[in-house]
Amino acid sequence: MSRGIVGDRRGEPTVASPLGKQVFSLLDGRCLDDEAHRLPVYDVRVVDGIVQIASR
Repeated sequence: MSRGIVGDRRGEPTVASPLGKQVFSLLDGRCLDDEAHRLPVYDVRVVDGIVQIASR
């Protein structure tokens, strides 16, 4: 997904798969085109210019 196409659908931030063209919500990882697919999502924050990603 690092090469996915970032955009939005009805105001919701999304990323589209460069291979399968499925569109995923950047808020919760659900596929907006097919409920059978989902991407993992992680909480992130920036502290003193460093991006921190929460572990599961």
